Amino acid sequence: MPFRMALAFDCNGTQKFLSENVVDIHNYGALDGHGCLGLNGQRIGEATHPGPMEFLTIGVTNPSGLRNKEQLAVEQGSGIWSYSETQLSTVTQKTAAKALKFHAANAGRHLRVHYGAPATLRARSTWAGTWTGVACTSDHSSKALQVPWPDDFWTSGRVL
Repeated sequence: MPFRMALAFDCNGTQKFLSENVVDIHNYGALDGHGCLGLNGQRIGEATHPGPMEFLTIGVTNPSGLRNKEQLAVEQGSGIWSYSETQLSTVTQKTAAKALKFHAANAGRHLRVHYGAPATLRARSTWAGTWTGVACTSDHSSKALQVPWPDDFWTSGRVL
């Protein structure tokens, strides 16, 4: 996305005067003579730890129960995937995470798995969860956020 700026620094830290020129923000961190030019001092397009170089896939799916569908979930491809209605209880969250990581490892991937609150058990079941639960898998560095959800939100199994 092009924009105008008065002063910039290239990737090597060399100052370049660019007044009245349109420049591509992917090669410069923008600063004007007074500090920042609308970027609050943030460098755009030049990260210390750049993101994925290939296309990033972000998807959402409702598998109507994730248990025994772990291989299908991994076969969706790499990226960041969110799942609703996982139906995974405390018991099955652990085994599903192991299965997801196993199938991903067989495909040469390192998968991270994050869950919301476990689904409560169905009546007369020792492992099957009710029709709730959320999860997220990522082939990229990730961690669960520590959000102080109200108890009723968290236990609903609808937030992560």
